[in-house]
Amino acid sequence: MTKKELILSMIDEAKKGFDLYRDDFSILEAGYLNLLPEETVKSLRRRRKSHITPKIIKAKVRKVAISVMKTYFENEEFAKLTPQVPTPESIKDVQKLQRALDEWTTKRINLYTRFKPSVLDALIYGTPIMKIYWADGQLRIERVKLKNMYLDPNASNVFDIQYCVHRVTTTIGNLRQQFGRKFKWKNYIGDSEDGTSYLSSADLGDASRIEVRDVYRYQSGKWYVSTVLPGDAFVRLDEPLKDGLPFIIGSVEPQFVRLDESNAVEAYGGSFIEPMIPLQEEYTVTRNQQIDAIAESLSKRFLATKTSGLNEKDLLSNRTKISVSSLNEVKELQAPRIDPSIFGIDRLDSEMQEVSGITKYNQGLNDPHNLNQTATGVSILTEEGNAVIADIVRALNESFFEPAIRRMVRLIYKYGESPIFYGLDRTKDLRFYVTINAGVGAVNNELLLNNIAAAEGAALQNVKLAAELQDAERAKRYMDVLDELFKEKLKALKLRTLIPTLKGETDDERRDTGDGTDGGTGGAGASIPQGGAEVPDGAAQLGGVPGVPGEADGEVQPALP
Repeated sequence: MTKKELILSMIDEAKKGFDLYRDDFSILEAGYLNLLPEETVKSLRRRRKSHITPKIIKAKVRKVAISVMKTYFENEEFAKLTPQVPTPESIKDVQKLQRALDEWTTKRINLYTRFKPSVLDALIYGTPIMKIYWADGQLRIERVKLKNMYLDPNASNVFDIQYCVHRVTTTIGNLRQQFGRKFKWKNYIGDSEDGTSYLSSADLGDASRIEVRDVYRYQSGKWYVSTVLPGDAFVRLDEPLKDGLPFIIGSVEPQFVRLDESNAVEAYGGSFIEPMIPLQEEYTVTRNQQIDAIAESLSKRFLATKTSGLNEKDLLSNRTKISVSSLNEVKELQAPRIDPSIFGIDRLDSEMQEVSGITKYNQGLNDPHNLNQTATGVSILTEEGNAVIADIVRALNESFFEPAIRRMVRLIYKYGESPIFYGLDRTKDLRFYVTINAGVGAVNNELLLNNIAAAEGAALQNVKLAAELQDAERAKRYMDVLDELFKEKLKALKLRTLIPTLKGETDDERRDTGDGTDGGTGGAGASIPQGGAEVPDGAAQLGGVPGVPGEADGEVQPALP
């Protein structure tokens, strides 16, 4: 088998793996949007029946997504860099890199709007994918839709992926600019030999669009990319990537695979919303039946013979007196009882909270069935819900956010142009840790403040006990703990600007050090050793081996934009 045949075979196998899950992904989308089939809606409308679709899952996903985004983006620093071996020189160099990272993540790039769609993908599909690369002097961060990425169907998990296929729709002009004479553009204007059009629209010259497939494969410790045009024509074949695989592929929880399931694509993660979909469907049906029953009870219906003398117009006119020939020939139709449906709705609502782990209190809503709940009970329910959100945060932190930040740091350090880097020799070996601000406390600010207050009380008691025992050294240690706790309280109260005052720093000193606040307090923050200009890719180093820069590759951009 030639190299080209091998790559085309990879494309076919990866597409077959995606097709196995295509219907499942469609079910997840329909569950998230809570869409009724079009024919069902038409039938209900024709019969004047209720067809409301409450977006319960969408509301819960939105709440979790907001909590995840708050975890990362309500911190003054997106990530904290610290040198592995603190020396005056290494501290100064890492502070420069820290300021460069802060500049890119807060001023040059809107990270919030770029990361949020991927967080939604993680909760809905279970697999968020982002592409992070350097092109045209800029750090590029792009969300990759799941339908445009075929993953290695034989991988045991997301870290074991050996190849993937990225479908890209691009213009004739971009291909001509990127590949020059290698791209025989005239072959893709108009119709192909079999009469089908290569274009996604009319012939617009350079603005015409075609779909190409970028195939990334891991071999001998390096990542390579090949680009295949329609008609299986290659414009590049196994070109080494200078910066490793550009994709960050995460997951919220592992996919459950049955014992007798042999064709599962385990690179895809498990969906957060999947267990809630049947409950929401039943809730929607029961709720609409309840609405119809209420409408029937408010608009009474009567059964009458043709000789009863009952005039329909008299009923519609709301007259106080209606004449009929015989009351025995008129009978009121009994309206449906809604008592059983109320029980059904309440039960389904409780099961929805149980399955998702997200209570109404977590969503900022009152639970009408627990109005007598004590403050302690509400606090317990809220804390349990926060534990579920914290688990999602930690999973995304390790599989998605940390690898993304590590790759961003590596690219900024390697290619970034900024006055901040003046005087910094980027060819030398610079080793540092990356700590990302994430954890339970960042999810619920009120709970964090309560925990800090409890810790302050315990530390203060120890200060008093040490003072009574005349143990000055121990009292000093606990006083230092109180200082740190107070700093954390100021951060939680969004009063970070007061922290330098506690340290006794002047504005000039703060500018000189490039620091004004401490690092994050993330309980799930990870420390990742970095070596030189190269940073291990974590989840991005699919295959379990760090992405190694390719040999002299003239292009910085590893794949099609």
